[in-house]
Amino acid sequence: LSIYIDTFNTLLSIGIWYQGKQYISVNILAIVEIISKLSIAISGFFFDSLLYAAIILLIFSILKTIIFYFYFNLFNNHLKFSLKKFSKKISLKLFKLSIGHFTNLLSHTIKNSGLIVVIGLFFNANTVAFISTIKTLFYFFPLRFFNIFISISLYEYATIFSQKNISNLYINNKKHIILAFTLSLFFILFSYFI
Repeated sequence: LSIYIDTFNTLLSIGIWYQGKQYISVNILAIVEIISKLSIAISGFFFDSLLYAAIILLIFSILKTIIFYFYFNLFNNHLKFSLKKFSKKISLKLFKLSIGHFTNLLSHTIKNSGLIVVIGLFFNANTVAFISTIKTLFYFFPLRFFNIFISISLYEYATIFSQKNISNLYINNKKHIILAFTLSLFFILFSYFI
């Protein structure tokens, strides 16, 4: 159920991005994700059942929907959901155009979750939990962390490029490469000594 709610959240998030308010959507996602994951971890100390973790995840998904809906209505007075303008021809065209995107998402899902499923078929739950935790700690966490810097730098590059300040673009690119190298080196050293 939480996955279906998050699909609806994506539509609301796109409406916020449409107005150029990407930072609002990113901040909402980051804050709600951090609080929900911490709440699930803390609930593990008090409850033995995973049902409580699922309920907490559902509550935070609904909360995220409410927040996204508020900001969607705040910034998009002219965008309305309407089934009267629905066209099968346009929908089929959009479906054909998005096949590449969906296959990319499917490939990404198989790449990230496929190993966990295969390990689950041959090993016990402890091994699956261990591999999943290691993947989260050393793959997904750095990926999300570095994506923050990437999206900020893309915004900066677009701003500088629109101002036609090419020399400043070169300087920022050099700083971006040095920052990425330094953060990567720090993460590798941190991972090595854990």
